[in-house]
Amino acid sequence: MNNLIKTFAPNTHGRDFVVGDLHGCIDHFERLLDKIGFEPEKDRMFSVGDLVDRGPNSMACLRLLKEPWFYAVLGNHEDMMLDAVSSNLKNGVDQWIMNGGDWGVEQFEDGNPEFFELVDLVDELPITILVQTKELGTIGISHAEPPTEWTEECIERELMHLIWSRKKIDAPDGSLIKSDVDFSVHGHTIGERITVRDEIKAFWIDLGCYVNDRLCILQISGGNITWPKEFLWYGAE
Repeated sequence: MNNLIKTFAPNTHGRDFVVGDLHGCIDHFERLLDKIGFEPEKDRMFSVGDLVDRGPNSMACLRLLKEPWFYAVLGNHEDMMLDAVSSNLKNGVDQWIMNGGDWGVEQFEDGNPEFFELVDLVDELPITILVQTKELGTIGISHAEPPTEWTEECIERELMHLIWSRKKIDAPDGSLIKSDVDFSVHGHTIGERITVRDEIKAFWIDLGCYVNDRLCILQISGGNITWPKEFLWYGAE
């Protein structure tokens, strides 16, 4: 089973960022890193998951897991990949292919050792990440939506919701309960722009880069920020 929570102390040397669902769009990501002046020797990049499928280069996005400055949570596309690969393509493979996993089936059938090495790294991804910041307090990161409480007991109980659900992003006003972090960041559900639910201080930052060449990075620490600073990449730029 994946780790339920991975916690990071404040970054005392550089900045922290969170990137939306990459889905194989490594070129968009690298251009946006250049745009924000990312410094890998001191900055950190966190990911809301869904590194793979649908876009042009899932393997390159998985290789980010080898970088000491890149940290991701498990997304539902990684969940589908693990289900298919761990069963030797006997379980869940049709669902994975239907959602863009044909590239991974090819890697599996070719016996590519790098692919299996990267799958092992995916299998170690946490379900949630907590980042401590001196500017904004505690930031929670999970793929689809925040848990009711950022505790191991609650996260284990709500595990599939954190990876797969779309309920909280569209929940009726006043129906949501504020969780025990200062704010949280998620992906999974594509929006025309960043979606913010003020009631629970939750951000959804998946802009659908594999569909419309739009990618979002939020800065969550470093400098004199008082609220997440957004950076956007549009393919036409």
